[in-house]
Amino acid sequence: MRPVAWPLRRASFRHQIILVFVLGFCLLSTTFVVHNVREQSDNFARENSQAAAGLAQSLAVSSRSWVLANDVAGLQEVVEAVRRYPGLRHAMVISPSGRVMAHTDPTKVGLFLSDPVSQSLLASTAPAFTLSDSDQGVDLAAAVRAGDKPVAWARVALGRDRIQADLRLIRVHGAVYVFASTLLSLVAALYIAQRLGQRVESLVQVAEEVREGHLGVRATVSRRHDEIDTLADSFNRMLISLADNAQALKAASAYSQNLIEASLDPLMVVTPDGRITDLNQAAERVTGRTRATLIGTQFADCFTEPERARALCEQVLRDGMAQDFPLSVADVAGLHPYMLNNATLLRGPGDEVVGLLVSARDVTERQRLDEALRRYKDRLEAEVQQRTADLVLARNAAETANQAKSAFLANMSHELRTPLNAILGFSSLLSMAVDLPDDHRRILGIINRSGEHLLHLINDVLDMAKIEAGRAQLQEAPFDLEGLVRDVTDMMAIRAQEKGLTLLADQPSPFPRHIVGDEARLRQVLINLLGNAIKFTDQGGVAIRLQRQLNEGGAARLIIEVEDSGAGIPETEQARIFEPFVQLGEQGVNKGTGLGLAITRQFVNLMGGDISVCSTVGQGSVFRLDLPLREAQVADLPHAEQAEPGRVIGLAPDQPPCRILIVEDQRDNQVLLSRLLDAVGLPWKLAENGQIAVALFQSWQPHFIWMDHRMPVMDGEEATRRIRQLPGGQQVKIVAVTASALREQRAALISAGMDDFVRKPYRASEIYACMARHLGLHYVYEDSAPTASPEPHLLTPEALATLPAALREELAAALQSLDSACIGGVLAKVRAHNADVADTLAHLADGFDYPTILKVLQTLPHG
Repeated sequence: MRPVAWPLRRASFRHQIILVFVLGFCLLSTTFVVHNVREQSDNFARENSQAAAGLAQSLAVSSRSWVLANDVAGLQEVVEAVRRYPGLRHAMVISPSGRVMAHTDPTKVGLFLSDPVSQSLLASTAPAFTLSDSDQGVDLAAAVRAGDKPVAWARVALGRDRIQADLRLIRVHGAVYVFASTLLSLVAALYIAQRLGQRVESLVQVAEEVREGHLGVRATVSRRHDEIDTLADSFNRMLISLADNAQALKAASAYSQNLIEASLDPLMVVTPDGRITDLNQAAERVTGRTRATLIGTQFADCFTEPERARALCEQVLRDGMAQDFPLSVADVAGLHPYMLNNATLLRGPGDEVVGLLVSARDVTERQRLDEALRRYKDRLEAEVQQRTADLVLARNAAETANQAKSAFLANMSHELRTPLNAILGFSSLLSMAVDLPDDHRRILGIINRSGEHLLHLINDVLDMAKIEAGRAQLQEAPFDLEGLVRDVTDMMAIRAQEKGLTLLADQPSPFPRHIVGDEARLRQVLINLLGNAIKFTDQGGVAIRLQRQLNEGGAARLIIEVEDSGAGIPETEQARIFEPFVQLGEQGVNKGTGLGLAITRQFVNLMGGDISVCSTVGQGSVFRLDLPLREAQVADLPHAEQAEPGRVIGLAPDQPPCRILIVEDQRDNQVLLSRLLDAVGLPWKLAENGQIAVALFQSWQPHFIWMDHRMPVMDGEEATRRIRQLPGGQQVKIVAVTASALREQRAALISAGMDDFVRKPYRASEIYACMARHLGLHYVYEDSAPTASPEPHLLTPEALATLPAALREELAAALQSLDSACIGGVLAKVRAHNADVADTLAHLADGFDYPTILKVLQTLPHG
C-alpha cells in the first residue's frame, strides 16, 4: 500500500476511498455547523435590534409630555427608569438642536452632540433612525412627535456582549459534532476500502498483463453481480474486442501498404523535421534510388531546388496542406522530371502532427505543352496589342475627322448664313420702300424666296449632319396637335390647288387635341411628307389621317398616315428612299437635296417612333408614322405670343434714351444693322472687333450691344467676358448675332455671359423684338393691313398654247438650266405676250415649282 501522505492523484484506490469519505463527511458537517452558527447569530442580532427599537419607541412615548412641558427633571426620571434594562449602554432624550435633555449618565445632560452620526439623526424626519448596527451593539432613535413634526429624539444603545458569549458556546458544540462525525466516516471508509481494494487490484493485475501483450488473459468475475463484477465483465469483453481489432488492424495495415505500393504516383512519408520515413516503389523509380538508400535522408535533397522543397514542408506545417507545388526531381539519370506535389499532415491519436504525406505526379509532358501554349499566348497577346494600337489610331483618326466635321459645319454655317443675312436683310429693306415699282418688288420677292429656299437647303444639310453626329435633341412641350395639322394642311393646300389636287385631313377615330412632343420636329416631318406627296402626284389627291391606337402593352400610340395617288414607288426602291441624298424619279429637274425623307426618319426615330411605307406602282403610296402618345391638358399649353401688329416704322413717344453698340466685322452686316437702327432713330456706334468693342464700352457706356460671334483680333465670347468684368458690365444687355446652327455653340455663348442670341439670317422684326424684350422699347407700327394678293390662276395647256412655240421652247430650256436670271428674262418676254400667263408662271417659278410648268409644256405639240 502507498503511504496516506501521498497526494490524492497518486494515492491508491483504498486511500482515495478513505480520503473521499473522511473529507466529504468533514466538509458536510463543517458546513452544517457554520450555517447553524450564522443563523443563530442573525437571529440574536435581529432580536437585539427589535428590543432596542421597542425600548426607544417606549422611551419616546413616555417622554412626549415632559418634552412638550419642557420639564427636564421629569425627563430625567423617565430615562432613569430604563437604566437597568439588560445590555443597556446608554439612553437619552435629544432636542432638535442636538442638546441632551436627559441621559442615563446625568453628567452629560445639557451637552450638545456634534458628531456626524448625531447630526444625520437631527436632519432626519423619519419616525425611527438607526445610527449604528454592528457585532458590538445597536444604536437607534425614535422621534418624539408633536403632530407631524419631531420635537425631540429618544436614543437608545444596547450592547451585544451576551450574544457573543452564546455564539462562542454554540461554536464549541459544533466543533465537537464535526470531530465525531469525521471519526465515524473514517471507520466506515476503512471498511469499504478494504473490501473494494482487493477486487480492484485483481483487475489492475490483469491490465498489467494486457499491457505486456498478453491479450488472452481474463479478469475473475464473482457472483455478487455488483458494479465490480460488471466492470470485470466489460473488461473481458474489451479484451476480446482488442484481440479482434489487433487482427483486423494487421490485415488493414498490410492492405494499405499494398495500396501504397500499387500507386503509380510517387508517395513519401516525411517527418516534421524533413526526414523520409517511408516511400513506395514509384518514388524509387522516379528518383532512381532504393528504399533503403532514401529512408532517413532529407526530403529536400531529392529535388534540384532544396530550398523550394523545404518551403513545401513549411507551407504544409503552416497551412495544413499544399496543392500542385512544382518541383523538379534530382534523379540519378539526370532527367529532372517536373513534378506537381500535393501534401497533407499526418496526425497521431492525440491530434499531434507526426509527419507529412507527399504525393507527386509527373507533369513533364504537360509542362512542355504549357510552355508551348504560353509562347503561343504571348504571340497572340502581342498581336492583340498591335491590333488594339491600330484600333486606337483608327479611333483617334475618326474622332479627329468628327471634330473636323464639326468645325466644318460651324464654318459652313457661318460662311453661308452671313452673306444670306445680307441678301435677305437688304431685300427686305428694299421691299419696304413705298415708291418701289412692281417689277422691282417682284424681283425682290424672287431674291427673298431664293434666299429662303437656299436657307432651307442649308438647314437640311446641317440637320442631317447634326443627326449623324448625335447632336440633334428634342424640345418637348405641350402643343395643339389639331392646330399644327390645320396649319400644315392650310399651307400645303395652295400647292395642291396649283396642281389641281385635293388635300384631305381625315380623322377616322377620335384623337387627343393636345399632346406633349417636339412641335417643330413634327411640323417638319409632316411638311416633308405632304410636300413629297403633292410633288410626286399629278392627279387625284393627297390625304392625311390621324388616329389613336393602343399597342400590345396597352401604351397609347399616335398613328399618322399620308396617302397619295401618285405614281408609286417600286418595291426595289422602297428600302432606299430613306437614305441620305437619294432622289427617285426624274433627275433632270431639281427636287432638293434628297435629304427630306432621311431627316424625317431620323426625327421620327429620335421621337421614339417608327416610319414605314407601303406603295404600289401606278396606284400611290402610304407613309405611316407610329409615335408614342402623351396627352396634355389645355392648361399646360404655353400662352401664344401676341401677333406682330405690323411693320415697325419708328419709336413710340417718351422712350428712354438708348445707345446701341454694333460689334460686327462684315461690312454688309454692319450696314444692314445700322440701317435698321436708323429706321427707328436709335443712336449707334460701330466696332469692327472685340478689342475695339471693349474700348468703346469703357468710353461710351452703351445700353445694348449687338455682338458678332466670330471676328478677328478678339471674338465675341472673349469680348463679352471682358466687358462683364468692367464697371457697368453687368448691367449692359449683350445679344449675340451668330450664324451658327449648332445648339452647343449657342449654349457656349450664353455661358460666356450673353443675355440672348439672334440667328443669321435674321429679319427686321426679330431685331426690333429682341431690343424690345431687353430694353423695354415700344414702337410705332404701320397702320395699314396688307391686302390679300389675288389668287393666281391655274396653269393650263390652253393658257400656254397662246404663246409662240419658240418662246415655249426657250422657257423649257431656261427651266431645265435652273438659271434664275435666264428664267426671269424669258418670263419678261412672256409678259409682253400675255400678262396673266406671265403672273401664273412667275408665281410657280418663285416657288421653284419648275416640274409643274415643264409637265404642262410637255403636253403641247412642238414646233
